Amino acid sequence: RMIGKTMERERLSKLLSHFGVRVTPVRYLLYQALEEATVAMSLSDLEVELRTIDKSSIFRNLQLFLEAGLIHQIQDGSGVAKYAVSQVESVEHPTTHAHFTCRKCAETICLEGITLDLTQLAIPEGFQVDGYTLILKGICPHCKR
Repeated sequence: RMIGKTMERERLSKLLSHFGVRVTPVRYLLYQALEEATVAMSLSDLEVELRTIDKSSIFRNLQLFLEAGLIHQIQDGSGVAKYAVSQVESVEHPTTHAHFTCRKCAETICLEGITLDLTQLAIPEGFQVDGYTLILKGICPHCKR
């Protein structure tokens, strides 16, 4: 069991270092919480999850992770920014997938397989598109039951 934890710590340390982020206990715990989450998390969600870390530290490190490209921010229309881990293999992660927000539970998840073909959109002349946000809304499987 201890060997597994050590290997996990090494994997996360290498990942953060690869993105130019110095590893600290707070950053390790924050990234681990985001990575283990099944839905995108707000600052408040992370505050509850990581009770031992103050809100300003969580916020500062979220900004650092965003700038480094480790995570992406989702504005799902709720008025609250949510955060999710970026697919590390793909530098393009933030601009190449959809998100789904449930109208009942308000949870937001990444939908990795759904993308827009920008060549199929009638973009007005002179505009250069370098990304998009696609939020699908409806009822999640859990709430549908």
